Amino acid sequence: EVRGEPDPRSGYIIGIDKIDKAVRQTVLKPLRKALRGEDSRELHELVLDLASQTQGALQRPISGFKLRVTPRHELGWISTETGCMPKPGDTMSTEEMELMIRIQFEFAASHRLHCAEESDEWNREAFGKCNNPAGHGHNYRVEVCVSPDLSGEGSTRMGFETVEAIVKREVIDRFDHRNLNEQCEEFERLNPSVENITSVSRDLLLSPLAEAGGRLREITVWETEKTS
Repeated sequence: EVRGEPDPRSGYIIGIDKIDKAVRQTVLKPLRKALRGEDSRELHELVLDLASQTQGALQRPISGFKLRVTPRHELGWISTETGCMPKPGDTMSTEEMELMIRIQFEFAASHRLHCAEESDEWNREAFGKCNNPAGHGHNYRVEVCVSPDLSGEGSTRMGFETVEAIVKREVIDRFDHRNLNEQCEEFERLNPSVENITSVSRDLLLSPLAEAGGRLREITVWETEKTS
């Protein structure tokens, strides 16, 4: 991620060809080495080094760097203070950098959007087909972004496996293949809209993630491709 003011002539902040060249020069060889098991560093350490090397190749600050490990797993760094990655060999300050773990999940559930305190006519007007008395279903997609604690000189005890286990236990297993209105106590008196599902999921995750050494930065729930 590169930030700045667009060039007044080209309208570019930086040409994408320059970014592509820098990434190819600095990232591909170390990644191949890591995939062959020839790099003993933790993944977050490797990614930070790749970010620093890429910044050096670009010869300008970069404020964020992400590695998509799988279609559902992403690990990245952002600069929270200086607006740039540390130079190779520099000591990292946890006040200046933040590590982010981002994972996507899915669950299938049915629900009915209905406010019991309102009239049937009001509910039909407000929710349309989603007020169908028999309910309807969705394949929900959930994306969670967690920032692990790095106070121990840049080390962390939280990785993909820890985040996955917590989200699966607290959210996915709780809601998957359930009628949210009738089988989940969280929605006995709360309309299971995508907004409320997101809010409930956030509340379910905050404490377990904190106890495991992480902070929930973001959570997004998609009901459909158009609705989140």
